[in-house]
Amino acid sequence: MATTTLDVFQAHLNRRNGFIPDMASAVSTGLAFGGMVGLVRAGWQQPGPAAATTMIDSIRSGARTIGGSAITFAAVAGAYQGGRLFAEAVRGGEKDAANSIAGSIAAGAVVGLKSGKVGRGIGAAILMSGISVAMEVNQNLIAPSRESIERRKGPMFQ
Repeated sequence: MATTTLDVFQAHLNRRNGFIPDMASAVSTGLAFGGMVGLVRAGWQQPGPAAATTMIDSIRSGARTIGGSAITFAAVAGAYQGGRLFAEAVRGGEKDAANSIAGSIAAGAVVGLKSGKVGRGIGAAILMSGISVAMEVNQNLIAPSRESIERRKGPMFQ
């Protein structure tokens, strides 16, 4: 019986870690990091005359800044992880830089949608792809996976 893409994707969803825990981890990490970035931004933000009228207005302004950053980072992290996992599943479980590039394109699309500028989304996708590929190459050079070591076996590595 031939294996279809849907079968491969279903098997990937049922793997040890699972799709949902991976996505939850990425989104929660993005939410926490975005909250910290928003907190720093809110601390340096100069409140406008309307926000400085009462303490409650200042707190609301800061909360909007923190929440906006947290949600944006969570959406970008979720899109990256979702794109990466989807590409890995569609490609039959292959783990390489192509999955990271797919995730970067998805994350760049979120940045473009958020800013309302296509060019910014494309630029973000290219930047994130470059960083992802550099990290993949670096990770393989510093701590190669068992699979990559097995592929390299030959007269030179024995």
